[in-house]
Formats: sequence, C-alpha cells, structure tokens
Amino acid sequence: MVSFEKMCRELNVSRETISIFECYIELLKKWQKVQNLVSNNTLHEVWDRHIADSMQTVLLYPDAKVWMDLGSGGGLPGIVLAILLKNNTESHVHMIESNLRKVAFLRTVIRELSLKATVHSDRADKVISDWKIRPDAISARGFAAFSLICDLCEPLISKGSVGVFHKGKDFIQEFDKASLYWSLDLIQETSMIDKEGVMIILKGLTPRPTV
Repeated sequence: MVSFEKMCRELNVSRETISIFECYIELLKKWQKVQNLVSNNTLHEVWDRHIADSMQTVLLYPDAKVWMDLGSGGGLPGIVLAILLKNNTESHVHMIESNLRKVAFLRTVIRELSLKATVHSDRADKVISDWKIRPDAISARGFAAFSLICDLCEPLISKGSVGVFHKGKDFIQEFDKASLYWSLDLIQETSMIDKEGVMIILKGLTPRPTV
C-alpha cells in the first residue's frame, strides 16, 4: 500500500499544501463527532486510507483542471482535489452533495481553507441535467454502482469529459451489468492504496442498441 508520504513525493506536494491537508483533517475530525463523514473504524488511518487514496485520482489524470465530484460527502476526493489544485489559477472543483449537513461541512472547509470549489446542493442527476460547461473530469468514490454512474455521466462523457472512479472488489460484476447497456472505453488500474480496489478511467460511453 502506498503511504501518504510516498503519494506526496509522486505528486511533488509542497510543505504548504501538507499544512492545508492538516487543517482539513482537523475540521474532518471535529465534524465527525456530530456528522458521520467517514467510517469511525478508519479515522485513525485517515492519511493513508482516505487522503492518499483520494490523491491517486489526480495522479491518474493530472491534466484535468475542472473537476466534478459526485457524492462528495466528507470531501473525498473533492476537497483533496481542490487542495492539490489550489495554486492552479485555472482549476475549480464542483462538488455535488444532497445531504445538507455534509453540504454545510464542505462549504465550511472551502471557506476556511480558501479553496477554489463550489458545492452544488442537489441530486447528481438534477445537477448534471442542468449543467452547461463540460468539466475536464468526473470523480466518484464510494458513490454508486457503476451502471448508475454510467447513466449519470453519459451526457458529460459523450462530450469529452473523462471519468476517474474508485471501485471495490465487486467491480467485475458491476462492469458485467453495465456492459449490457453500454459500450465502454475504459482503463482499469489496481488501486495504489487498497489491494482489493480498482481505479477506473472511463473515456468513452455509448448506449447499446435496444432489442
């Protein structure tokens, strides 16, 4: 498993950026007491289990500047993306979250850390249906089954957005189900953090003809 320190070396993360991550973790732990943002069983290993895991999203698609993060929850990977891209003048992270308490947490983090990000408080299908400008990339971690992700993201991926998704050990079954309805152009990489997890880079998505 790749550690947070090694991921920082891979991405050439500055000491200043690490300090911002430390502030984010402080806020995460503070809000965790009243709002379930991550599993309590994994909070003690937040740096490697959650932060480093989210960082590999950028590592897999470093050219993206404008991201859309589905089901941002506690900010993984949305806040992590915004922290890593903080000094890029062209970057912006759009986080979609329907849970109002989590929306409040995300907006607090964005404000206190001066991040270039926006939280959209609504369901992902509603936000995407009204979306005007194509993001470079779409991220999702622990969000939904792959077939549902395909349904939601098709309007954006068909216009050139690239999906970078965290998936678990059941991805083969999820892929088989999605393949019944979609012709998929994707790359599957082994997760650098979770030996049972995979990272999916989805570059093309075309509906299969109905019989």
